[in-house]
Amino acid sequence: MRVYLNGRFGVQAMESTTAEIMQMTKNVPEIDKDLRSNLQDLLERADFVKFAKAQAEANENEASFAFVEHFVLTTKPVEQLRDDEDAPEGDAKVEQNEKTE
Repeated sequence: MRVYLNGRFGVQAMESTTAEIMQMTKNVPEIDKDLRSNLQDLLERADFVKFAKAQAEANENEASFAFVEHFVLTTKPVEQLRDDEDAPEGDAKVEQNEKTE
């Protein structure tokens, strides 16, 4: 998650505390209130495991991975092509075949 935050939003998450990350993501429009709340929960749980040597339960790990997947799918950039000239040749051919069928 920290690598994604850095690469996608330029948030220097690798060396930042949870509070610093939350402050840096405060004005990122793609991260709404619910995502921010869940992100904070995830980072706090990770801190607890890392620094307090707590053991995460299997269901907590699964929920964390599911949230990370949801977060990435929700916030990833969507490529939009302007017209057929911008499409790679393979995509243009597929589109033509679909039209003729």
